[in-house]
Amino acid sequence: MFVDCVNCVRWSKSGQYLACGGDERVVTVWQLVGMVRSAGTIGADKAVNIEQYKCLHRLNGHSMDVLHLEWSPTDNWLVSCSVDNTAIVWDANRFPEKVATLSNQGDRDGHKDIVKGLSWDPIGRYLATQSSDKTVKIWSTNNWQCVKTLWKPFEESSHSTMFARHDWSPDGAHLLTPCSMNNGGPTAQIFLRNNQWDTERDLVGHRRAVTCVRACSRLFEHKTKKGKLVQVACFAAGSRDKAVSIWLIPKMQRPIVVLQDLFKHSVLDISWNGLHFMACSMDGTVASVRFAEKELGRMLSTADMGDVCQRLYSTRPSQYSTLTNGVNGSDKSRSATDLIDDPSIMKLRFELQNERVDQTPSMIAPATPVTVSAPSPMASATVTATPPNLQQTETRTKDGKRRIMPIFLGSTVTPLDTASNTSFNQGSSLMPPPTTTASPSTADGMKTPSPVKQVSQTISIAASASSSPKKKAAASSTLTGASLKRKADEQPSSFPPAKKATTSDGIASTGTNAAATTLPPAKPRPYKPIDLPAVVVRAANAFLLDLPERRKTLSVQMQEIVPGSRLPDAAQVENDVLVSTDRRLSRLSATRNSQSVWTALIDQAVACIGASSSFVCCGCFDRTVHVFATLSGRSLRRLVVDSLPTVVNCAGNHLMVVTVQGTCSVWDLENGKVVLSRESLADIIDNGVSIVSESVTSRGLPLFCLSNGKSFTYSLDMRCWEPLLDTRSSLAKLSDSIPTASSQGNVAGAGPVASLLAELSSHVAPSAAVNASLRSQGTQTALECRLQSAASLNSPMEYRFYLQQYVQRLVNDGAEGKLRQVFDELIDSRKSDRVVGLSKKALIKETLPILKSSPHTQRLFADIERKLSDLTSLDNIL
Repeated sequence: MFVDCVNCVRWSKSGQYLACGGDERVVTVWQLVGMVRSAGTIGADKAVNIEQYKCLHRLNGHSMDVLHLEWSPTDNWLVSCSVDNTAIVWDANRFPEKVATLSNQGDRDGHKDIVKGLSWDPIGRYLATQSSDKTVKIWSTNNWQCVKTLWKPFEESSHSTMFARHDWSPDGAHLLTPCSMNNGGPTAQIFLRNNQWDTERDLVGHRRAVTCVRACSRLFEHKTKKGKLVQVACFAAGSRDKAVSIWLIPKMQRPIVVLQDLFKHSVLDISWNGLHFMACSMDGTVASVRFAEKELGRMLSTADMGDVCQRLYSTRPSQYSTLTNGVNGSDKSRSATDLIDDPSIMKLRFELQNERVDQTPSMIAPATPVTVSAPSPMASATVTATPPNLQQTETRTKDGKRRIMPIFLGSTVTPLDTASNTSFNQGSSLMPPPTTTASPSTADGMKTPSPVKQVSQTISIAASASSSPKKKAAASSTLTGASLKRKADEQPSSFPPAKKATTSDGIASTGTNAAATTLPPAKPRPYKPIDLPAVVVRAANAFLLDLPERRKTLSVQMQEIVPGSRLPDAAQVENDVLVSTDRRLSRLSATRNSQSVWTALIDQAVACIGASSSFVCCGCFDRTVHVFATLSGRSLRRLVVDSLPTVVNCAGNHLMVVTVQGTCSVWDLENGKVVLSRESLADIIDNGVSIVSESVTSRGLPLFCLSNGKSFTYSLDMRCWEPLLDTRSSLAKLSDSIPTASSQGNVAGAGPVASLLAELSSHVAPSAAVNASLRSQGTQTALECRLQSAASLNSPMEYRFYLQQYVQRLVNDGAEGKLRQVFDELIDSRKSDRVVGLSKKALIKETLPILKSSPHTQRLFADIERKLSDLTSLDNIL
C-alpha cells in the first residue's frame, strides 16, 4: 500500500510488471498474482473481480519525491527521476541494482534542478530527460554520458508545470518536448534526430503551458487532402489550459482536432492504445477518446514498423520484432479479444486452467497453433463446483464459554498460473520475463506440419454467493475460437504438467456441431512439453552516421584533373527524372567547361557522389555503388554495401565508401582488389561527433578529420585505427607553435599532414600559461605525433622536415637520451636502410650538423661519429 501521493505508474512492455513512483521517494515494482472473486457489497447486483498484486521490489535511491519513470523498450532498464535533480537507471533483470545515476556529480553533466520528465528512444540508443533548469539532455545508453544539451527553446519558459512528460515518435525520428516557448507563447518543441538535434518546428495553439506529450506506439499511413499516402506519427499534447490537441507529425501543419475544456484542471498524463487514448487530469477525472481509422489512417503493423526502422537505422528493435502484450494497438492478423476485460470471461479462464480436454495425439503437433472454441451459450451444460470442506475453529475460555472463529465464505482467491497447459492467447495473461531473444522471421511465417483440428469445449460455472445450497445459481459463459487462438510466436517454449481438475464432472465435445455432447470424464493424459525453435537475435549496437538527405541534384568536382586535359572537370546527378508517366530515373552527366561530355542513367536515387580522374562513383539509396569511367561514362562495376552509403570518395584508382551503419570500405578499382573491408568507425567516433572531412591517401588508406579536432587513418599492418593529430588535446595546449613545411617555403607544404592541419585549424585549442619545462615536453610530444603522422601517411618530404625540427628541439632542450635513440635507429640498417622511402644515410647527413653546432651535444656527436666510422667512412657522409 501507499502512504503518500503516487505521481506516476507505468506498465512494463511485456505487461508483467507495474512500476509506481510518488512522494514516498521509493520506486515500487508490482506483479499481478491473482483475482479476488467477491460477491460484492451489500445490495450489489452481481459479483465483481478484483485484481490482486504483490510488491516484488522496493527501489530506494532517491532522496525526494519521484515524479516520473519509464521502462526501456526491451524491459532491461527502468529509469526514474526525482525532485532531487537526479535520474536513476535500474537494472530490471537484477533489481534493486543500479546501472547509472544521472546527476550533476562527478564526470556526468547532469541537471541542476528538478527532473520532471523521461523518455526512451524507441531504437534504444538514447534516453532523454527534461528538467526545471530549462534544458533537455540526451544521454547515450552505451556509456550513460550526456551527448547533447538542448536549451534554446526553453529560455523563456517558466516551468510552471508539475511534470514535463515528453516522448519520441515511434520511428525515433522526432523528439517532442513540452514547456517550451516561442515569442512568449507556450509550445511543444519538435527536435529532429541528427547530430545537431535541429528544431524543425513546434506545436502552437495552446493558451497555457504544455504539460505532457505522448505518441501512439506505431506510425500511421495517412491520406492527405491531395490523396497522397504519407507515414506520420500521431501525438497527443495536453496542457494547463485543460485541452488536448492531436497532431500528425511531420506532414500536418495544424492539429487534426482540439478537445477544448476537456477537464476542469491541468492535463497530467496521456496513454495510447491503438486508435484509443486516455488522459487524466489534476481534477481527478479520466477522459477516454476513440478515433476511427478514417480519421487517423491505417496503423502500420509490427512488421511494417520493423521494416521502417531497418530502412532508417539498419536495425530492427525488439518491440517491432515480436508481438507482446506491451505493444499498443492491434494488427488485423491478431484477435480483437486478446485482452479480456469482461469479469465473467476472466472467471471462465481461471476455471479452464483446471479442466482437462480429452485430445488425441493427432490433435496436437509440436510448434502448431491450436484453436480452442466453445459452442453457443444455449447448448451449454451446468457444472456445479464442489464447495471446499471448511472446518470451524472452536476454543473455550477459562470460564467455560465457547468461542468460534468465523470463516469468510464470500470470496475466493485464485492465483494466476501463466504456465498453464490450456492454449490461450498470451495477450490475455502476463508475459514471460523480459528477454533479448526474439524471432522476427517466425512471428507470422511459421508453417504447421499437419492440419489443425478444432477442439470445442463448453464450461458452465456456478457461482456461490453464500454457504446455502438453495442460493446457488448457474451461469454459463462462452469463449469463441477467435478469442482463444494461439499464435506460434506467443507460445512459451515448454509447459508443466496440468493440474488436477477441481470440478465434479468433465464435459467436452469435439467436432464442429454447435450442440454440446456429454462425455464420460476424460482420462488424464501426460502433456508433452512443446519445444519451439528459438532464433537468438543479438542486440544490434551498430554505430549510425547521419542519413543522407534525398536531394534533387548533387555535384562534384573531378580530382587530379590536369589543366588542358580532355577529361571532364565536373559531374552532376539529377534525381527523380520523369522518363514516362509512371517511371522515374536518375541522370548522371559529366561536363567540361560547363559543356556536356557524356550522360548515364541510374535506376535508383543517388545519395552521394565522388569522382577522380579515373572513376565517377555514385552511392544509391538501395545500398548499391555504381562505378563509371570518367573518360567515357561507361559503366564498370556495381557494388553492394551493408547499408545506405553516406560518403563516396575517389582518389586515383581507389574508392572509399562509408555507410550509415558506420563501416568503411576501400577498393582498388584498377586491380579489382579490396584494401579495407567493412571496418567499423564506432571505434573512433563517439556519440555527438561528426565527420568534418574524409579522403583517401595514395596507398588507399582512409583519412578522417572529426569535429572533436581528432584525425585518424587505418593501419593495414596493425589492423586497427591509428590516431594522427589531435588539436584539442591537453598536449596541444602545452606545446609551442610548430612551423609547417609551407611556412618555411618547403615543397612539403602540400603534404597530407599539412592538409590535416589546415582542415583542423578552426579546432586548434588556445595555448595555456604553463611553465617552461612542461611546454618543452609538450612541444617534443607534438613533434613526435607529427613524425608518426608523416610516417603513417607515407609523406617523405614532411617526415624529413619534421625530423629536422624534432632534432633541433631535442638539442635545444638537452634531451640527450632521445637524441641518442633517434640516431641509433637511423644508423641501424639491419632491417632496412630506408624509412618512409628516404635513405637513412641521407637523413643522418642532414641532421648530424645540428648536433655539431651545439656545444652541449659535442660528446654525443663524437659517439655517433665513432659508430658511423665502424660502418662506413665518415668522409662519405659529411
